[in-house]
Amino acid sequence: MLAAVPLFGTRVAPRMRIADGLLVATIADGAVESRNVEPLDIAEEEDIAERLVDLRIGTFVCGGLRREVKA
Repeated sequence: MLAAVPLFGTRVAPRMRIADGLLVATIADGAVESRNVEPLDIAEEEDIAERLVDLRIGTFVCGGLRREVKA
């Protein structure tokens, strides 16, 4: 499974809109097998949501997300 967390520099982004990267982790049997940072130069949350779909992210952890983007 792939999981992602939005980053702002080296910290977790407080809102998805200001994220400048995604920490993408491959998880198997409850453990992280690998991880990498994908640069994110997208300003709109809808575009970030599309990127998550393109990367086949199964779990996305973030602090702030507009209701319209959640669907």
